[in-house]
Amino acid sequence: MDVGLLLVDQETLTAPYQNGIEYGRGSARFRVPSLPNLIALKLHASKNNRDRGLRDASDIFALMKANPNVMAKRELIALCERYGSRRKLTLLEEHL
Repeated sequence: MDVGLLLVDQETLTAPYQNGIEYGRGSARFRVPSLPNLIALKLHASKNNRDRGLRDASDIFALMKANPNVMAKRELIALCERYGSRRKLTLLEEHL
C-alpha cells in the first residue's frame, strides 16, 4: 500500500484530522483526511511547488474516479478557487 506524507503545521492539520475517517488494517488504526480535505491539501501542495502540478492533478482525478458521487463538481471548483490556482481549475474542469 502506498502512503503519502505531507508535513504541515498544527493549524493546517486540525481540520483534516477532525474531519478524517478512521480506518484499520490488521492491528493498525489510522485516520485519513476526508476527500475534500485531501484534495485541498493536494491543491495547496501543488500551488506551492509547481513541479508537483501534473502529479497532483493526476492524483485528484484518481481520487474523484475512485470516489464517485462523494463530491459535487461545484465543491471541487470551490476548493480549486480557495486552495489552488486558476490554471489548476482550468486543467481539472477540462477532465471532469
